[in-house]
Amino acid sequence: MINKLFIDVGVGSVNSEAWGKEKDFTIIGLEPSINRYNDCKNTYPGKLLNMVAADRNGEINCWEDPEHGVELFMNEDDMKKNFKRVKKEAIKLDSLEWRDFDEIHIWADIEGSELLMLKGATKMLSSGKVKWINLELREKVPAKGWVIASQVYEFLDKYGFKPTNLPVGKRYRDVIFVPKNEKKGKLEIR
Repeated sequence: MINKLFIDVGVGSVNSEAWGKEKDFTIIGLEPSINRYNDCKNTYPGKLLNMVAADRNGEINCWEDPEHGVELFMNEDDMKKNFKRVKKEAIKLDSLEWRDFDEIHIWADIEGSELLMLKGATKMLSSGKVKWINLELREKVPAKGWVIASQVYEFLDKYGFKPTNLPVGKRYRDVIFVPKNEKKGKLEIR
């Protein structure tokens, strides 16, 4: 039996991506917003951490709003909301317990900090265990520091990953990356 890990970065809300996957995966979720973490922790189908996925372990400066969550990069519209400057605990995905798994699947909806997360997962990305990565990417950045899609494509290309679907004419879109040597066929994201 294949031992599979699902890493859910930016859990957000109850009954989102990880729910229903516990039969097929061991699940680790990261949700830095204290309100969203508290809303999810009692029903989360795996281990839930109140942390930011980043390129380093330790504290990281970010913005938090009780209603809208945590963001590392603020845009003009966000500045009008109730965001406050805070420090959160950050963790590299490489620091998670992943080495005993045969397959790793990563789902991240983290508002422009995808590249920071990926830079903290270089050992994992080099391991050959990552089967797919789902990222919400944008072609144009809404805030300074926010990663654009081409930066992620270039970074993941160096680690042997290719996008299976490219954004066309949309502000943002989920893009799924698979290993370049992956055989053609149906990609299942269960």
